[in-house]
Amino acid sequence: MDQQQQPPPRYHALVVDSGAIIKHSAFSTLHNAAESYYTVPAVLDEIRDAKAREHLDNLPFELQTRVPTAEAMKAMSDFSRLTGDYRSLSSVDMQVLALLYDLGAFDM
Repeated sequence: MDQQQQPPPRYHALVVDSGAIIKHSAFSTLHNAAESYYTVPAVLDEIRDAKAREHLDNLPFELQTRVPTAEAMKAMSDFSRLTGDYRSLSSVDMQVLALLYDLGAFDM
């Protein structure tokens, strides 16, 4: 019996962190996985070396930048304090999480 292969799940939006770009994993694992791709400006600032810049310039999708709202930043700050993660999260990490919050990825 032949089974048809199911396409991978397609998300409404994905938030991309610098690790996916630097490690080049954005090409294989993220391509066609979402309708829209977002990041925060601070993630782009983390892409410094020539090879990573090349990866960023050749992403197989349009990467939109968006600044998280103050409400989302506060919500993520408050939540990370509750979980005990606040001290281990960088400012960029907090912005990425806040953007996820803004995009409706968290039901808190």
